[in-house]
Amino acid sequence: METFKYIDKKKKHLINYYYNCFKDDSFDEYDVYAFFILVRDFAKDSSFTKKYNKENWIIEICDLIAHRERDRGLIYDSVVAIKKIEANHSGRIPNSKGIYSVGFVPVFNDLLETMGYERLSSKTIVDILLCACSIMQFTVYQGGYVYIEY
Repeated sequence: METFKYIDKKKKHLINYYYNCFKDDSFDEYDVYAFFILVRDFAKDSSFTKKYNKENWIIEICDLIAHRERDRGLIYDSVVAIKKIEANHSGRIPNSKGIYSVGFVPVFNDLLETMGYERLSSKTIVDILLCACSIMQFTVYQGGYVYIEY
């Protein structure tokens, strides 16, 4: 795979391992954690990044998993918007984009294809996202804890 020319053999082996776990539907949040850490640099330095510009939720999730204290980014902006109108239970949070507004399933599949892998089912990717949300619990924004409940 030409897309792996900047990734060393061990990292490539690990990414292959986690992709196969996803493909076989035999993964947990520890596998998802490792996968996002491993693909973080790749997702930031590829044609994939140019396609999504500032709406790159893959990089946002990778960064939040790698650095649990945040002071910027799409997820940070969404959390700040939610906290500002927390008392409003109307359902839709103004100015909060949310992961699903950019279609996480196709974005995740685009990343896989950019890396030379086959697409995964929507169900598998939603399960991966659920694991990522679990990992992102209790992250810190501007010094205060935010509890994300799903």
